[in-house]
Amino acid sequence: MIPERIKKLKAYRFPEFRKDRLNLNENPFPLPEVVLSEFKERIDGDDIRLYHSPIDNTFISALTEYTGFDGKNISLLNGADEGIYFLISLFGKEGFNIVSFLPSYKCYKEFSLMLGANFIEIPLSRDFSIDMERTLNVVKDTRVLFFIPNPNNPTGNLFARDKIVRILKEIRGFVVIDEAYFEFSKTTLAPLINKFNNLIILRTFSKSFSLAGERIGYLISNEDFVSHFNGFKNPYNFPYLSMVMGSVVLKHKDIFFERIQWIEAERERVFNELKKIPRLKVFPSKTNFLLFFVKDYKKLRDKLIEERISILDLGKGWFRLSIGRRELNDKVLNVIKEVNLLK
Repeated sequence: MIPERIKKLKAYRFPEFRKDRLNLNENPFPLPEVVLSEFKERIDGDDIRLYHSPIDNTFISALTEYTGFDGKNISLLNGADEGIYFLISLFGKEGFNIVSFLPSYKCYKEFSLMLGANFIEIPLSRDFSIDMERTLNVVKDTRVLFFIPNPNNPTGNLFARDKIVRILKEIRGFVVIDEAYFEFSKTTLAPLINKFNNLIILRTFSKSFSLAGERIGYLISNEDFVSHFNGFKNPYNFPYLSMVMGSVVLKHKDIFFERIQWIEAERERVFNELKKIPRLKVFPSKTNFLLFFVKDYKKLRDKLIEERISILDLGKGWFRLSIGRRELNDKVLNVIKEVNLLK
């Protein structure tokens, strides 16, 4: 009775729960006490028992001020991943091909397989830039839902704005710009939502605002698309507690922006240290992680396991390192240096 495509799916392998892991791009800082304190004060026990509109609430008002867009341009999501899932479900059932780059965020492909949608990967150029000729050849004669993470994950680079705009102009379908690292890159295509009616922006509070465990995301697009999207998604998909937490966090956003500056400075320090290591290539990043490659990856993999250090092993010598607190970053650097210098 179970469809064959479902039988082929593998359950998500949850990483070991440890507070010192550097494999999931989590923010290294806990929530500030002032945020936790105000969050507790604002929770209304009677409100928790009620259903709350995800379309008209105090958090939407806070996001309107934060983003500069009207509430009619915003849709709340239980994590940005929910937006990816909803969009693939919506367009996949209408015969759209789901498209993204290789390498890119793995959930685009995984969710497409879950939902039975046709997924197409377009390899990036050697420098991780968009190969426009190859991209347009793939998408020119078909309806597509094109996911473009900007900055890209796991490479960490920003894509050229003119290339994305050209894709928006030439494809038959929709382009989703996944701006999970927007607060780090300071780059967005959101101002173009009313110029291109096929542009959708996804964002999350997981990375910049230390809320990976709270699952707060949102979508920005033109008013017409948001109206239809709200009619498609679950009517009460966004929890009351997340509405309260999101509102409080945005009230104290300057604290988080200072932390982002620290993470960016620490990322550059780690980047420069990795550059000094022989037989290792590290790539510049506009996120809270770094991608690097080492040829002798088996020794590094074994040593990381031995030291109980978790970074993301992408296979065949490619690793993604989240930026954590300085002492943990130094621990990782020392392991990498030890392995690469012992020749």
